[in-house]
Amino acid sequence: TITRHTIKTHIILSLWVLLKAKNIALTCVLQKEQKNLVIAMYNIIKVKELGFRIALDDFGSGYTSLVSLCEYPIDVVKLDRQVLLLTETEKGKKLFSGIISLAHYLNLKVVCEGVETEEQNKLVSDSECDYLQGWYYTKALSESEAENFTKDYMKKF
Repeated sequence: TITRHTIKTHIILSLWVLLKAKNIALTCVLQKEQKNLVIAMYNIIKVKELGFRIALDDFGSGYTSLVSLCEYPIDVVKLDRQVLLLTETEKGKKLFSGIISLAHYLNLKVVCEGVETEEQNKLVSDSECDYLQGWYYTKALSESEAENFTKDYMKKF
């Protein structure tokens, strides 16, 4: 995760060299302070020009808003776990489905963060959500652990 304050013009090329071959999406986390919005937007655009996908993290909580879906040149929306927790109510389920539909209408992919239970896994799997993430599948992994996890997973197919 890279916040807009950590993206500096002089590191864009380094990021490209380190990450391009791994097909990684960089994640933007919006913060309350908007001082360097112009610089952040410039750097996000430059990173996109290098071929990276940009994900908006923690959507549905914190400082993200519906306007963020149009303001930033993003490719992926990562739904905050708080949105998933709201699905315990009918209104929350409608909100969850509505956000996914809106994101798809804007040609964005959707990741649901925080899937931890079988019930949550079923709910999200049955939805139109593109990707799931959470401890239901695995704890946070180091790079080498992630590579081994992926290799083991792919052996199943």
